[in-house]
Amino acid sequence: MNVLIADDNPEMLQILCAYMKKAGFTTFTATNGEEALEVFYQEQLDIAILDWMMPKLDGLEVAAQMKKESPIKILMLTAKNQGEDEFHSLSNGVD
Repeated sequence: MNVLIADDNPEMLQILCAYMKKAGFTTFTATNGEEALEVFYQEQLDIAILDWMMPKLDGLEVAAQMKKESPIKILMLTAKNQGEDEFHSLSNGVD
């Protein structure tokens, strides 16, 4: 399975990639929302792990665009914890 990991924190990106590779996933990375969409359009992805707060395009914008084009499963990473944040992410296609 192919997984995209998009996060602007290099340490988080490295940790998540290590875990995904150890579990047998093929990983692709991006450090901002625009890069994430570039990878999405270039590769056959099964899962996307997106940071909510990224430069250029945030994770919600990326998720919404991906869901318009594909049934890809999306996991959102965030420090946000309000109920309306969860509702907003689900309404933008986050699984």
